[in-house]
Amino acid sequence: MEGASEAGASVIAIPFIAIQPIRGDKKKAEIKKWLSHPEPVALVFTSKYAVQFTFEPFSKSGMPGEQHRKIYCLGGVTKEYVARLAGEENIIGVATNAAELTEKIIRQEKYKNILFFCGDKRREDLPSLLKAAGINITEIPVYETTLTPVVVNEHLQGAVFFSPSAVESFFSVNKPDADTIYFAIGPTTASALKAIAPNPVVVSDRPDEEELMQTVWSYFKNKNCQ
Repeated sequence: MEGASEAGASVIAIPFIAIQPIRGDKKKAEIKKWLSHPEPVALVFTSKYAVQFTFEPFSKSGMPGEQHRKIYCLGGVTKEYVARLAGEENIIGVATNAAELTEKIIRQEKYKNILFFCGDKRREDLPSLLKAAGINITEIPVYETTLTPVVVNEHLQGAVFFSPSAVESFFSVNKPDADTIYFAIGPTTASALKAIAPNPVVVSDRPDEEELMQTVWSYFKNKNCQ
């Protein structure tokens, strides 16, 4: 990976999860039905996969419910996907994590009906907080996450995680080394790490894959210079 040699590091890339879209005419009809809802609704996305698998089925026929294209989303790569597939002008709220995004939705008081496009292993934080605030939220799973754990025999100076599911998968067959530094793409992933291991956790400033890897390179580069 770019930046690894400069930081004096070798990289092992292992996919600890597999993502599969939920496709078919039935799922497409479900999405179309909710996007054609007669009452004002806003869309919420907290992952790039949710954006991709929501909009891709309509790439040729056109997305229904033009009036419901107002979107709340996480920043970084998720926002980039929304901007490309749905139009940046339709983004009305961006945050660095799900808790902040929920607070923004509640504080703005613009919508009482939310469509949350997500995976089958989504976290409970956002739906529960919105429901507690009296906001109607409809969850529409558009992809499935399968854990694909792999035993890592090498000693790791650092381990990088892009989702809580990847954390769960990794630690289902691996034990934390005492001196391994963990890196998380956001607070939710960091919380999953802290619940399992007492090791230091470094969190990316933005929920962005490139930003996280830059955080990793900078950490080890600075450490090697000390």
